[in-house]
Amino acid sequence: MNLSSRLEGLNKDYGTHILVNETTYSGRQGRRYVFRELDLIRVKGKLQPVAIYELIGRAAENCVYWHPDEVGQRIALFHEAHELYRKRRWEDAQKILSKSFWTNGPTTVHPATYWKRCQEYLFDEPPSGWGRRLHHDHK
Repeated sequence: MNLSSRLEGLNKDYGTHILVNETTYSGRQGRRYVFRELDLIRVKGKLQPVAIYELIGRAAENCVYWHPDEVGQRIALFHEAHELYRKRRWEDAQKILSKSFWTNGPTTVHPATYWKRCQEYLFDEPPSGWGRRLHHDHK
């Protein structure tokens, strides 16, 4: 419950509506729900970072952001940028994220969040043990 409360508070930071952790994601995956992985966060009381996922909606139904025909394409675009980000390919990720600004809908913040992180990392490379973790703790 404590983690869920913290995730609820992160919705404002990411411009999302519903964030879930790995347990909820694993329990609902493949049951007509569409998710996308957003980040790894460190929370108070946990030693290991926690993966967070955005609940997009039910498969084949309109979701908060897009028409069902667009969901797969838009998630794939964000996933591509996310993979480049994980591989520390900042400029390549930024190119894809720039496309995401226009295809992720007016209410989502996370493409801009990742673009800004990439910009910061171009000038101040994270340490080798970075492990793609969010660059700040959430308490």
